[in-house]
Amino acid sequence: LRIYLEVQNIFNAANVLSVYQFTGSAYSDGYLNSPQATTAKNNATNTQSFIDLYNTRVVNPGSFALPRLTRLGISLSF
Repeated sequence: LRIYLEVQNIFNAANVLSVYQFTGSAYSDGYLNSPQATTAKNNATNTQSFIDLYNTRVVNPGSFALPRLTRLGISLSF
């Protein structure tokens, strides 16, 4: 009987795999700081909602390696 615990990325580091070319960041493409975005934010019904939804769309999960992963298992050999 073998019991094991395997933890990958134990410190839950945000391992960035790719970035946006314009900003060099994986979290922002720079649009929200542009004049076009200022107009869009002013025309939005709820400015904070517009910003939050845009940021949700911009942060691509494919730009990051896997988060913390914990495996607990039992192996039986005879």
